[in-house]
Amino acid sequence: MGIPETMHQAMQAFPPTQEHKEAALQAALVAAQQFLATEEHNTSEAVRELTQQQLPEVAAEVWHQYCTLATSTLVPKELVAQLPPLYAQEQEPDPMVYVKFFHPNSYWTWYVLEFDGLNTFFGWVYGDFPELGYFTLTELAEVQDPLGIGIERDEHFTPMRLSEVKKLHPDRPAIQLTPPQPIIVIFLDDEEEEEPNGSN
Repeated sequence: MGIPETMHQAMQAFPPTQEHKEAALQAALVAAQQFLATEEHNTSEAVRELTQQQLPEVAAEVWHQYCTLATSTLVPKELVAQLPPLYAQEQEPDPMVYVKFFHPNSYWTWYVLEFDGLNTFFGWVYGDFPELGYFTLTELAEVQDPLGIGIERDEHFTPMRLSEVKKLHPDRPAIQLTPPQPIIVIFLDDEEEEEPNGSN
């Protein structure tokens, strides 16, 4: 467990609301300072001083992540409890995939293998160049296309092995497909109001 995880643990004693923000931040700072004290023998004085200066900024970021997670429709609480922690499947040659995120107007798809319990996922991303990697809940939550449509979770997705997930997509990267995978674009025109007829 590191400083962000220690802060998150302390913040969970408070509801993720604006009125509890200051108390939660203060509790997180105290917890982080206690953590640093226990790790004093493992770090130099210069590193400890730098870390102390960064704590308020780190606490603010963790609070933002905590609030995002607590109010997220992408990752409800019951789902968080089911996801393996980071590195849990590191030695698994064909790991399980538990969650699928997608954008309705794009071929981009995010498959979750592991979650740190706060903000960071590890999984397989099918995009221009499909690959395993890390992505965050805050990043997904902030995505919106010009129509205001964001990332969604496939509620009908059934957990399966990564090898099975890859069979759901073309072998070649999406950017190299001919023709390329379509992106739906909707044009909205404002209807002009008809002028009233002046004749009797």
